[in-house]
Amino acid sequence: MVLAALLSAAAAAWAGAPAKKPVPRHTLSGTITGLAPGHHAVVRANKHSSKETHTASTRADGTYTLRGLTPGSYTVRPSHPRYTFFPSFASVVVRDSDRVDINFRAKPLPPR
Repeated sequence: MVLAALLSAAAAAWAGAPAKKPVPRHTLSGTITGLAPGHHAVVRANKHSSKETHTASTRADGTYTLRGLTPGSYTVRPSHPRYTFFPSFASVVVRDSDRVDINFRAKPLPPR
């Protein structure tokens, strides 16, 4: 009897609790110029305050889109074993909207 009353009170309290707002998710996008046809770079965004990481590959035209980022500060870094990139990384703050034009330029490494 006591257990039923406690469960009933807990259910009533829970039903009246305000709904949690979903964490907003955003995208980062940009272009990497200078890649040879058929070469695709990998772009990673690492959140500074957690282990949250997002990864995307460039499309044939050099564009990329990182999806599902929560608000915060990120380091965005392109990579490819045959290229160096300028800038080598970008520091980006995601607040309340998507970010575009996070661009990089690829320069081929000299042959070994």
